[in-house]
Amino acid sequence: MREYAEDWISAAEVARRLGVNEARVRALIARGTLPGKKVANRWLVPIAALRSSGVAERVAGRPFSPENAWGLLFLASGRAAEWLSPVERARLRARLNAPKFPLASRFRRRANVKYLRGDQRALQKIVADDKFIRSGVSAVDDHQVDLVAPGVVEGYLPRERLAKLSYEHALREVSENAANLIVREVDRHWPFKSDRVAPEAVVAVDLIDSADQRSRRAGSELLKRIRRRRDPR
Repeated sequence: MREYAEDWISAAEVARRLGVNEARVRALIARGTLPGKKVANRWLVPIAALRSSGVAERVAGRPFSPENAWGLLFLASGRAAEWLSPVERARLRARLNAPKFPLASRFRRRANVKYLRGDQRALQKIVADDKFIRSGVSAVDDHQVDLVAPGVVEGYLPRERLAKLSYEHALREVSENAANLIVREVDRHWPFKSDRVAPEAVVAVDLIDSADQRSRRAGSELLKRIRRRRDPR
């Protein structure tokens, strides 16, 4: 059962992450599009399948390019996205005015998530690194989010910097549930300048990406707050 708890998620959770109904997920499993197995009358799916099989793209819609993903999240946060042309910014602002915010899974190309474990000294060094951008559970106080996740550090690093810090501090890759360090490594477009904390829409999407129900709920509430500020009607 330890394997199922850490490495597998329910069909209902897959449906939530992809923005479809559970029957759709079961149909994907039946066709072999999505790997899965039935345990005690519950369909379970390996969580790695959602990151590597392309299922999310086929079901939830094509992911945004890294530049557009970051652009949408920065613009939603009221931040400039200087790397975009005026035409691209206008197009993305029009998308933000749509009735529904894009599914979190469509932003997945912004970074590659790593679930790691290190000792407290290593975590302190990483948080203090001048390239580390706090996000997710490490940015809840900055954006007045009602969530507590003691002992977990979350943020962004350039890919090369993460590789260096992982070697220096002997960080280990672990399952999501066992991680005390969640890093989203960025290898194409680094949008942060003098930031030390990610903009609020980035934090919201990172929280929604979590397997933890409290984090997902907090991320959804933050996203609703952002939407209300943009359209207070």
